[in-house]
Amino acid sequence: MDKLLGGIFTALVYMLVYSLILYYPYTLYCFGEDQPTWCYNFIPNIYTYIQENFWGVGFLASYSSDKIFYLFQGFWALFFSYDWIYRNLTHKTCIKIDSFLIQMLIPLIILLFIVTFFAYINCSNRFLSSQILFYWILAEQLTYRRYLTLFYLIYSNLSGLVLFGNFLLWL
Repeated sequence: MDKLLGGIFTALVYMLVYSLILYYPYTLYCFGEDQPTWCYNFIPNIYTYIQENFWGVGFLASYSSDKIFYLFQGFWALFFSYDWIYRNLTHKTCIKIDSFLIQMLIPLIILLFIVTFFAYINCSNRFLSSQILFYWILAEQLTYRRYLTLFYLIYSNLSGLVLFGNFLLWL
């Protein structure tokens, strides 16, 4: 039970830091005469405003036919993560969820939710690679889906070299 509370505490720390990050632009832009429209939202969020109006990001906005390439790039990280969670729920995995792992699992699930429904799908690789648990997931996937996991790792690295080297959006 203490580890579950530790996981919830970690998630609350994430939310507190995010709230503080949102507060800074609010103090810069929302205390004058010419206030932008995002200042009047229930939760004033400059990042949501920029993403919706300039980048085209929103609820399920990544899932369209003109973004097939990005869907292909981002699909793999989500696939491995959701597959691992499903196999853990059905007890078909090497790594058992214990109280220590719950502390890492709760932030991962929150991040998966955000990436799946709101963020650019191809950002899933970058976001999930910030989680230690994602590397454990990949290591375990090597035992279940060896060739698919190796394909993902090689594809990620090679596409990163080509796309990033040419200043293009990549994983």
